[in-house]
Formats: sequence, structure tokens, C-alpha cells
Amino acid sequence: MRRSVFILALMALSWSTLPLDTAHAVSAAPPDPSWQTDDIVRTVAFGNGAIYLGGEFTHVRPPGADPGVGEVVREHAAALNRKTGDLLRWNPKVDGIVWAIAVWKSRVYLGGNFDSVGGKLRSNLAAVDATTGDVLNWAPRANGEVRTFRLDAGGQLYVGGSFSKVNGASRQRLAKLDRKGELTPWAPTVGQVGGDPCPPRCSPVVFSIDLSTDGKTVYFGGHFGKVNGSNRNEVAAVDAGAGKTVRPWNPDVYAPTNCPTCIPNETHRVYRVIITDTKAYMCGGFWKVWHQQERAFNVLVTNLTDGHPDLVFAAADDGDTTGCELRGDVLYLGGHFNYVGAACSPNPPAGTITQKCTADNATTRHHVAAVDARTGALLPWRPSANSNHGVWAIQKGPGSIVFIGHFTRMGGVDQEGIARYSAHLARLWSAT
Repeated sequence: MRRSVFILALMALSWSTLPLDTAHAVSAAPPDPSWQTDDIVRTVAFGNGAIYLGGEFTHVRPPGADPGVGEVVREHAAALNRKTGDLLRWNPKVDGIVWAIAVWKSRVYLGGNFDSVGGKLRSNLAAVDATTGDVLNWAPRANGEVRTFRLDAGGQLYVGGSFSKVNGASRQRLAKLDRKGELTPWAPTVGQVGGDPCPPRCSPVVFSIDLSTDGKTVYFGGHFGKVNGSNRNEVAAVDAGAGKTVRPWNPDVYAPTNCPTCIPNETHRVYRVIITDTKAYMCGGFWKVWHQQERAFNVLVTNLTDGHPDLVFAAADDGDTTGCELRGDVLYLGGHFNYVGAACSPNPPAGTITQKCTADNATTRHHVAAVDARTGALLPWRPSANSNHGVWAIQKGPGSIVFIGHFTRMGGVDQEGIARYSAHLARLWSAT
């Protein structure tokens, strides 16, 4: 008996030393304790030992506290200690929704739909001190909503959204700002196909931006049909110099439909683009790609040359996948899906019909899942998030990964808006 206990303990110890990306978990996997919000969290970023949050919330409260108990005012932006989850004093006081956050050294950039930060006029863009939240002089102006940021190696900021002007100059849904807040010459034009109603062709918007590993190409996703006059549906790539050269890469995420009871626009959005040395990972709301020749429900992996789907990767789900994150060899997914499988991917198992994932051909995963980033094989980790829309976005950080969104419960415990999983807790996950 003692020998058996010793062996089991040794096995548990060996498992506990596995890194986050190989300790593939089952069970509810409760998140680390952390402060929570009273409404939806839309964006998250790591830096300076903190987790910065933005969204629709106006208050935060301690771990495990019921709504209204122990609440502290934090208007649309807050910060938590990365290691403990405790609330920090950082408090920018934003008067509208924060959709985007980026951290550059001691500066935190905010983007969204707001008119003032810390009592000072700011048109959808602002920068604040990373420790105090005090408003900095950096003050460019966007005439529409800012939805996403991406910093380059020199600290210049790529900006995406639904705007048409920045600092009074034409910038069609994309712009690049230097550290003083001045526009750079980079100015691709993102537009929409004319002649069709909304849906399926609605006002263009950019939701996500990423860079090639050499920094020479800018990839972006959203809802659009034209880039610099070229046909590009929902995702595209341009040069990082002036933004005038549209790259040949073209996954063509679009499927026209004549279904009178459908909402076609819900199947034409790319919410997140992740670029590696050799592949592009995308998640969103879509079902046909590659000039309507391949089906890929809400999750897509392509090459970086022409954008053809990676036919080794076989994973898809049954609902909009608004968030995804790549950490090591694991691709984490979040959204309002309930089933994940291979039958509706570009690479369905032999003998299956490529169709929407259902209870008959897929595995239950409520709003959160993890798959092998190379093959798409579903991993056993299944914390589950509640609410109709579940997870909005996912972000990795040092030793941890954070899920944010609409939920009030995740991993079997009450936790609203944010669920933080550290490497320490990941080591406790078991395969039994």
C-alpha cells in the first residue's frame, strides 16, 4: 500500500513539473483567485507586473464576492496584480467602452469609444501612466471606434477599427502612430464591396492586427471586402512600409447566402489573427474559405504564401469564436460555441460529412476549448464558461493565460468577466 501511494505521489510530482502547454487538463479546472468585474471585459494586456483590463464594466469586486459586495469604482478600465490577482490603484477613469489596450514600457495605450479619460478630452485614443493611470499628453484623435492595437518593435502603434479619419487625415480603418501620437505614412484603405445590402456586406471594420516575424508584413482581420481596391474578404496582408502593397496571401473568408431567415453577416468576421513563422491562425464567425472551396467553421489555419488552409489541422466549432490564443503547441479557443470537433473542418475524418459541428459529430465544450495547434486534436481540458456569449478574448502572459468576456462563472466557480490561469495551477491539472 505504501509503495502504491509513493508511486502515485511520484507520478503526481512528475506531472506537476510539466509546463502549461503540455499539462493538458481535464476536470473543471477552476481559475486562480482574482478580482472580478460587474460587466463585460473586452480587452486585456500584460505589462509591468500587471494585467490591464478594459471593457463595459464600471465596478470591480473581490474574488468570490457576490455582485454589489465590496465593489470599487473602476470606469471601463482596471488593473490587477499579475501574480496575485489583487486590484491595483491604476485608475484612468474612461467615460466609454475600452476595446483595445497595449503596453509600451511605462505607458498604456487605450482605444475604444470614449470622449474623455481622467477628465481630459480624448477622442477614442489615449495614453496613461502604467502605474497611476494618469493621462499623458499623447492625444491623437480618431473619428470612429478603435477596436484593436498592435505595437511594432520600435514602439509605434498600429490601430484598427471603424474610423475614417485620424488627426483629421483620411485613414480608412487602419492607421499607424508614432510615440508622439503623430500619423506615419502607412495608410492602407479598407473598404467594402458595393451593391450588396447589409447583411452580408456591412460597414467595414478591423478587429485584429498582427505582424510577420520579420516585421515587414501587416496582417489584419475584421469585416470588409476591399483592401486598396483589391478583393479581400475579412482578412488581408499589406506591406509594413506605406501599406500600399497588398500581399498575395488571401484566405478569402466569405460565403454568400440566399437564406431568407439567416443573418449572413454573422458568418463573415475574423476576430483574431495570430501569425507565426510559417502559419496564420484565425478565429471568428465564418464557415467557408478559399474562394468558397473549403469549409472551416469559425477556426482556420493557413500557410503564409497564398493563404490556402492547412489540411493537417482539423478542428472547428458550432458558434462564433471571438477569441483565440496560441501558447506553445496549444491553441486556446473562446466564444459562444458548445461543440468542437473535426467533422466541420477543412480536414474532416474519413467517412464523415463536412457539416456544422453538432452533438452527433463533435464533443461538448461550453465556450472554452483547447486543441493541438498542429493537428487540431481536441485536448481534454474543459473548464466551461456560462452565459450566452461566453468568452470574448484570450491573452497569454508570463506564466499565465487569461480569458475575458461575458461570463459570470468559469471552471466551476463564480468569477465574472475575467478568469486567470497561472502556470502553478496548470501544473495541478491531471489527466484522470
